[in-house]
Amino acid sequence: MSVTFERLAGWTRSRLTAPLAVAAAVLAMLLSEGGQLMVRVIDQQRLEALEARLVVGKLRNQLLTLESSQRGYLLTGRPAYREPYDKTLADIGVTSVEARKMAGNYTAQRKTLSELTELAARRVSELGELIRLYDAGNGSAAVQLMLTDIGRDQMVRIQTLAEAVTSEELATYNRSGLVRERVLLGRRVGIGLLVLICLSAVFAARRLAREQDDQRQRHLEQLAADRSKLEA
Repeated sequence: MSVTFERLAGWTRSRLTAPLAVAAAVLAMLLSEGGQLMVRVIDQQRLEALEARLVVGKLRNQLLTLESSQRGYLLTGRPAYREPYDKTLADIGVTSVEARKMAGNYTAQRKTLSELTELAARRVSELGELIRLYDAGNGSAAVQLMLTDIGRDQMVRIQTLAEAVTSEELATYNRSGLVRERVLLGRRVGIGLLVLICLSAVFAARRLAREQDDQRQRHLEQLAADRSKLEA
């Protein structure tokens, strides 16, 4: 313990203490700013992952709503089933644009999202053809085509792609969350070191000033004693 204290005391008496403290403080600040930048990047990744999950889930649900409404309309001819079909048809157009934009900007899931949007557009077109066939007076033909489960393979593939995107983005969201916590912990440690370094620098400066005052006082006392001897 005494050896450690002596080393600390020796360090605080060094004239390099202040420059080293300043350099360490600057380094700690740079690390803190770097951590803040990393947090922003991670938050953006988490936001993108969340948006991808929301858009894909919305697209899948809208396709299911279209299929259900179309089936009810073709089997019953009731406008109550046609209204949600028309509304969802307008909404899914907006969602498809969002998904295509995301596919263009999101490198990690570009291939999967592109295939998903293409299949969704194809399925929407097939559903629309059956509606138009029914409205043109060929209701029995439209119903027969619907009962053959046309497009079933496409919906299975759409479900598979949607689940793949959702699972991957959930994993990305969780991984980035862990990295974010580590970065924040590193920032806290850096700030703690910064505070410790600043306190050490203040302590060292005060100790050095006190020792210089003591040396000056001893020197004056020695001069006074020598003067007294000469006068005697």
